[in-house]
Amino acid sequence: NHRDIILDPAITQVVLYRNGLQTTEIAVGSNLLSNKYVEYLIRSNRMIKVIRGINARQLYLSSQVLSKYIRNGITSGKSSIWIAQREGRTKNGIDTTEQGLLKMLDMSGTKDFVSNFEELNIVPLSISYEYEPCDIMKARELLISRTQKYVKGPQEDLISIMTGINQQKGNIHLNIGAPLTHEEIVEASYCNKNDRYQAIRHAVDDRVIEGYRLWKNNYIAYDMVNHSYKYSDLYTPEDVEKFTNYVEQQLDKVEKSLNRSDLRDIFLKIYGNPVLSKEQLMEEKQQEEDAKAAGEEVHIFMNITSIQRDMKIKFSNEATGKLFSGVEFEVNIKNSSGGELNKKDDDKDGVIYLTGMKSGKYTVTLVSPLQYEDYVLSSDPVIITVKEDIEYKKVDVANEIKSESQVN
Repeated sequence: NHRDIILDPAITQVVLYRNGLQTTEIAVGSNLLSNKYVEYLIRSNRMIKVIRGINARQLYLSSQVLSKYIRNGITSGKSSIWIAQREGRTKNGIDTTEQGLLKMLDMSGTKDFVSNFEELNIVPLSISYEYEPCDIMKARELLISRTQKYVKGPQEDLISIMTGINQQKGNIHLNIGAPLTHEEIVEASYCNKNDRYQAIRHAVDDRVIEGYRLWKNNYIAYDMVNHSYKYSDLYTPEDVEKFTNYVEQQLDKVEKSLNRSDLRDIFLKIYGNPVLSKEQLMEEKQQEEDAKAAGEEVHIFMNITSIQRDMKIKFSNEATGKLFSGVEFEVNIKNSSGGELNKKDDDKDGVIYLTGMKSGKYTVTLVSPLQYEDYVLSSDPVIITVKEDIEYKKVDVANEIKSESQVN
């Protein structure tokens, strides 16, 4: 995750160094290098410059070069790479991985999807600060962005860098998570197109949220935003007074013309949202555990797709959207001419995949649905058209292109 421009990667390097491990190279946006002293500082720590503020074609070519450099550095054993999960810092307290980043990493792969991501050995890191770096600057930007396009000042990036370094941050915690597993990447590979990257993103985000350390300020802010005392046993009235005074002092630092109530709400959510993210992750895991413990009926849905003379049949848990493994599902596949065959999920991974099929319409039916009495499945036949050629469609990505002012 990315909370401070300089300190996130810098603290990571310190931790690695103190533990006798090789430091990483650091991916840094070119928009942050307007000041030569900042550039010298970052270059001395093995900087990789990520070009920003260029047109779509230049961005594509630059991304290819960056992807190849990163993959070569890792697979050759030359160096690990520190790279943020998104363009720019998290400003609202919610850490999420951008799909575009994962697509960039995959661009240089020369093998299948699973091999391409496995060899990158992705290790999610979570850094959390007791006092969020540049908290009031982030809140101000988010408030202004509600009513107009936010335009950075000429020295704003430099000010953010220096404020992040100089501002008191209290306790700082860095968690180094477990690498993505073979099973997680394989499960993602069974998804279609962009869904594959979404599955990887979900796995990374879960690790980041799970490893994020919450402080008293986070619990206080959460309760203040929600007008509750849910976490009041984790802090004292003195803690509340101290944090409240800090909030008001920070709000005093920006122009008085801004709506103070709205600014305060945004500011508090920067601190409170990490608690919400933790709650949502814990709730998701608890639901899965409760369903298993109670022996509740599990609803399974069968999804069938075709790209080019193939058929992919996936069995997924309707509640979680994840592939359902451990069961040897069997289907009957019948073509329009009356020819048919039965196919089993022999390896019980939740996927039946057929290639080299003739184009045309097929009817797929679950064989002996009664044998799956522990689960709820539809016995209705599904009609799928196997395509002769890949279909290409124009996609409008205009709303996905970011200006430099929207980054960092």
